[in-house]
Amino acid sequence: MKTALSALAGASLLMAATVATAQTAPAHTDHAPAQAAPQAPAAEAASAKPSVDTTPIDQLLHNAKAMEILFKHFPEMKGQEDQLAMAGSMTLRDIQPFAADTFTDEKLAAVEADFKAMP
Repeated sequence: MKTALSALAGASLLMAATVATAQTAPAHTDHAPAQAAPQAPAAEAASAKPSVDTTPIDQLLHNAKAMEILFKHFPEMKGQEDQLAMAGSMTLRDIQPFAADTFTDEKLAAVEADFKAMP
């Protein structure tokens, strides 16, 4: 499990570098500034059920029920929230390639089923 969490940390650093590079603005442009996409209201986002494919880990960390489900399937992660936070903007599916022996398709499917069953 420590290997999986180390892989998470490495993956989050790689993802952060990729995002930072992708967000670098061009020196100048002849276009009007692009408008940001409208954001979902906070209440709507909070009421949405989490997903292994779309919910960033930092959002899971702030959802007690989601974390209960995560710890049910990955009990070795309990107490490792700081390590998980390093992969904050990544989803569980995003980190799967870095720790495929831990985040198997079967385990992620079971987590997803429990997320969908949440009230």
